[in-house]
Amino acid sequence: MLARAASEGHSQDRGWRVGKDGRRFYAQVAITALYDAQGQLSGFAKITQDVTAELEAERARHDREYQLAEAQRVARLGSFEWGLASGQVTWSAELCRILGIDPEACRGTIDGLLHRIHPDDRPEAAATLRRAATDGTSFRMQARIVRPTGEQRVLSSWGDVTRDEQGRPSRMLGVCQDVTDWRQREEQLIDAQAQAELSRRLQSGLLPSLSLPDPALELRTRYLPGHERALLGADFYDALQLPDGTVALLVGDVAGHGPVEAAVGVALRAAWRALVLTGHRPDELLDGMDKVLARDRQSEEMFATVCCCWVSPDRGRITVALAGHPPPLLVEGGRVRAEELPGGPALGILDHGHEWEARTLEVGDGWTLLCY
Repeated sequence: MLARAASEGHSQDRGWRVGKDGRRFYAQVAITALYDAQGQLSGFAKITQDVTAELEAERARHDREYQLAEAQRVARLGSFEWGLASGQVTWSAELCRILGIDPEACRGTIDGLLHRIHPDDRPEAAATLRRAATDGTSFRMQARIVRPTGEQRVLSSWGDVTRDEQGRPSRMLGVCQDVTDWRQREEQLIDAQAQAELSRRLQSGLLPSLSLPDPALELRTRYLPGHERALLGADFYDALQLPDGTVALLVGDVAGHGPVEAAVGVALRAAWRALVLTGHRPDELLDGMDKVLARDRQSEEMFATVCCCWVSPDRGRITVALAGHPPPLLVEGGRVRAEELPGGPALGILDHGHEWEARTLEVGDGWTLLCY
């Protein structure tokens, strides 16, 4: 430092020093060269100033800036400052990252910032910011931005305007948060809710609440999904009592899970009702449902199994027709038995249909038929 002071007349430096009391402190040292009347170097003047507090304040400021930058990064939260008099806009490093541009280029005018906004959203965003700047009011908006790569992000922005001593708007401070992922999750939630409502409506068309006017014949139904968060199933059932007292029963299952399969199940149940009410025989009924399935399914791999039963008016006979479905269980006299019944292929398996057969079971009093 002395050599520099001798050659330049003055030198200054900072560093850690130890005082007479042994305490370390951060010092700013200034040395000035002294000259006599003949201009010859005669000595030096040294001033040592304790700037430890200034150093600690500078460190604290850097720490706060780092913490703010980290908080903005974690929250995907950027900020900008618009000097209304100069027209200059300064963006935070996180806002630059959100916009997909180099932090060194994060300076410019408000038009430069607006240029990053999607063309469809730009007019409304520009009007919002300029109105806030003119009126000196706060603002809040949401707009899409377009990164240099073409990727679109959704920004939620809000801020306020400060005034100068004369009360005129002088500076706008704004915050921008990348809410793209939140918006996507919100849209997914809305889609899931809509899907759940669709599932509920379709399921009600597949699994209606049933009752029969005959008190001597008790009908009970129960449906238990395969697991707690099962997709919409395509199982269906129905029951009708005809004018002569005959009771027709239906249990079926379309292969697969989802709205498409459920919609086919609804169509099959509706076809079964129409065929039963128009007096079709068991073989005609299954053939008609087979044609409905072939018409309404979206792929040739889709098929359905069906169990159809007719309980005679005197409740002493049960006629059963099966299309690829397990036979019902008959409980009578305290015993459970599975009857040997003619089976046929599931609906939709064969290209040219099939002649399904039915069999009539003779039953006594006090019987129970379990279709599943």
